[in-house]
Amino acid sequence: SNKDGSVVVDQNYARSVAYGFQMDTDAKFNNETELIHKYRQISQYPEVENAIEDIVNEAIVYDDSELYPVKLNLNNVKISSGIKEQIVEEFDNILDLFDAQKLDEDFKTWYVDGRTHYFIDIDIENQQDGINEIRYIEPFKIKKIKEIKRTKNAEGIDVIEDIDEYYLFNDMGINENSTSGIRISKESIIYSCSGLMDSVSGNILSYIHKAIKPANQLRMLEDATVIYRVS
Repeated sequence: SNKDGSVVVDQNYARSVAYGFQMDTDAKFNNETELIHKYRQISQYPEVENAIEDIVNEAIVYDDSELYPVKLNLNNVKISSGIKEQIVEEFDNILDLFDAQKLDEDFKTWYVDGRTHYFIDIDIENQQDGINEIRYIEPFKIKKIKEIKRTKNAEGIDVIEDIDEYYLFNDMGINENSTSGIRISKESIIYSCSGLMDSVSGNILSYIHKAIKPANQLRMLEDATVIYRVS
């Protein structure tokens, strides 16, 4: 199954294929990039923004007695106390890299876009120093690719032998007009999506996707009311 919205290609054609992503939702969106921009646009509507703020405030709760809004609970993990302390210490280091005091903003971005990507920056020559930086990547600049290697068995039936997963990054954006990019290993990217998928195209949807139609109707109603009153 493909529940992360990645593009599945055959390895025999992966080197020459044009990575195009088409999406048609109510005949208003040509690609995934336009859909994300639409999500961000309607999130600025006052009524939608108020609803999103309520959801974010319920999801990310800050406590004056705690430094971070999230922490690890290793009570049920059967490891030594020394290792637990090291895990908790490294977890706090990761929160520092994420700037955990702004986790509500990160959650809001994920909730609106329906996906989020972070690049893990590690010094190859000094890997023992761990992660140097975690950088946010705009979702329309990166796409997950799955190359499927197929072989034929004794009966002549195609069998999946291996699946190579990686990310394709292009600073100009990944869309039907962009066919090239930088290949990044999947271990170098932190990726999380909403888990909601379009049943036809297989594209990842945002949680506010269902708000597009009523938000547009509300906007049209407000504009029509103004025109009626003026006339």
